Amino acid sequence: MEFPAYKLEHIEITDMMIEALGTIPLAAYKDRDILFILRDEDEVRNLQPDMELISKLDGACVAVTAKGTEYDCVSRVFAPKFGLNEDPVTGSTHCMIAPYWCKRLNKSRITAFQASKRKGILYCDCAEDKVIISGKAVLFSINDIVAL
Repeated sequence: MEFPAYKLEHIEITDMMIEALGTIPLAAYKDRDILFILRDEDEVRNLQPDMELISKLDGACVAVTAKGTEYDCVSRVFAPKFGLNEDPVTGSTHCMIAPYWCKRLNKSRITAFQASKRKGILYCDCAEDKVIISGKAVLFSINDIVAL
């Protein structure tokens, strides 16, 4: 799938962000979503955010990421504004995660691991203003629309 790359606008970390995450992130960025950079993948995997406070943050989704050991990066994505505490594998938010790690790691292609309960591996190619994401997918639902 090909998506537009999100911009990485650095934002200040607020007390509310710290309280919502339950940790102090190293950095924060915003576009459609908020992206928090954490210290390591264990912090990402073990994070227990306050969903009520996460839903009050200014961003559609809230993502956390850190450099991985087996993968280039590890992330989790929270979307309580959409009635989904944690999204299992999120292509759209990797339009922000992938450009961040491609730049940091000086690579044009990264392998990303989303450490949700369901888990997922995303292969992300970064070009100037787009991100191409591939991986294995599972059919989630089918909706037949009938015109009247």
